[in-house]
Amino acid sequence: MNISWNDWDLGAKTIFIASCAAVISMVLPWVDIGIVSSNGIMQGGFLLLLLYVYPALKILKNGKMNKKIALGLSVVSVIGSVVWIFSKSVTIMGKSVNASGSGLYIFLLASIALTYGIWKTSIAED
Repeated sequence: MNISWNDWDLGAKTIFIASCAAVISMVLPWVDIGIVSSNGIMQGGFLLLLLYVYPALKILKNGKMNKKIALGLSVVSVIGSVVWIFSKSVTIMGKSVNASGSGLYIFLLASIALTYGIWKTSIAED
């Protein structure tokens, strides 16, 4: 495994950055109600992080990736993030409030970037 930043195309660099951002988002709040906060690890977000393993390993090993499988995993990651955001609605004093924290939104942006990176990469086999 080797980080060959200079050898990677835009797609591979985007996949790497998105994967790093997704890992960092795990320690940020995924649920934040003000007095109560819970990070991505405590919320089980690491399960969504597993969807990053295939594309990340393929670029680190400079191997060919199956674009359909990788795109499928990244789309599931985006959909999972959106579902997770909408599932964090709570009722406080009669009003419905979304308690999603910043880490969850960073993970969603990382998932969108992952999808773009996979679509853009040239190391994928068509």
